[in-house]
Amino acid sequence: MATYSRRTIGQGCYGKVYKTQYKGEVTAMKKIPESKIKQKNIDREIQIYQKLNHPNIVKMLFDPWKEDGNWHFPLEFIDGEDLEKVLFKQRESKIMLSRSAKVTIINGMCQGLSFLHEKNIVHQDLKPDNIMIEYVTFRPVLVDFGVAKITSSTGFSTATNIGNEAYAAPEVFQGSDRNKSTDIWAMGKIITELLLGSIVETEKCGCRYVEKILKGMPYAKSVSQMVYTDPCQRVEMRQILGDIEMAGEAFKREGYIDDALISNTMFQGRTTEVTKKLHDLVEKRSVYEIPDVGGAMLPFHQASSDRAYFRGMSLGRDPLMGVMDSFRRDMTLVNFPQTEVIKHETQKLVHYTARGTSDNMSAVIREGHIEKVQGRVMDCKYSERTFNPQP
Repeated sequence: MATYSRRTIGQGCYGKVYKTQYKGEVTAMKKIPESKIKQKNIDREIQIYQKLNHPNIVKMLFDPWKEDGNWHFPLEFIDGEDLEKVLFKQRESKIMLSRSAKVTIINGMCQGLSFLHEKNIVHQDLKPDNIMIEYVTFRPVLVDFGVAKITSSTGFSTATNIGNEAYAAPEVFQGSDRNKSTDIWAMGKIITELLLGSIVETEKCGCRYVEKILKGMPYAKSVSQMVYTDPCQRVEMRQILGDIEMAGEAFKREGYIDDALISNTMFQGRTTEVTKKLHDLVEKRSVYEIPDVGGAMLPFHQASSDRAYFRGMSLGRDPLMGVMDSFRRDMTLVNFPQTEVIKHETQKLVHYTARGTSDNMSAVIREGHIEKVQGRVMDCKYSERTFNPQP
């Protein structure tokens, strides 16, 4: 007998999902009223889960059963949030995405979908709220296989053509069935939205458009190949995995800050983590990568004059929210061959100065501090200025 929490943690196509204790394990228990689903659909969903064993696909932990007029599916519990919340409901989300986290998510989503297609399974309903992101690790997990279907080499399908219109490929609107190719189109749109941090209009999402809006990003070519209007031109997941992973490595090495991330940056109830991350930064003395503060990157950009990017935060109250000034994409701290971080600490103020120098460039001073009163963060500032070194 499962012990149910009162809180619903998810909503599937046919039923609700609850956090439960079952056979000594924490599970995400999917309850489906028997009256809402046909037996053949239950059998198909069970068959699909039995085929799946991949870290980026939700697992069925125990055999499902029928009780009190409901079907019960004990599924893997993912301690995290759905991607819809992470991307588009940031004030409610506890997850802030660095470039490294985005790469982890993109790689995992693509690997999970590739495995799914190897098993001749079409998800049919790929969208951000059917992808869970695990706290801390950023592991993405594809969920909700209620309308997924199994296809044979002849194209025979075991389910009706159903799914979300916002992530439906162009041919679906013309009456074509959803298949592996439409899954790939949906994943391409999801990746594009993840990289931009904003919704992409379905009718605009095509190869040329995606290549244009992702211009300059290592992902531009590979992702644009996933959203061709003509399904015959789209790549298969197994063909594109290598390119996606290579693009991810280049994306992490890039010397620019993600504009989409910074424009939406905020610290929500993470002040102790901000302090800890800055202390960790100082302990390292030399900085060779952009520091990650609470999942959000400090904008270490060269500027032509004094600028404060984080200032005047909510006086001792959470959430601590960063007010961002405008800035241009330019050289970052990592581009300087020698970088030094110096700590200045008084009873109430911890001040950090990062200095980077180059033989053929102006020196840059970047400063950030956190001011605390009785252990509570009262103010957080970041500024930078440039000057020409004296001969």
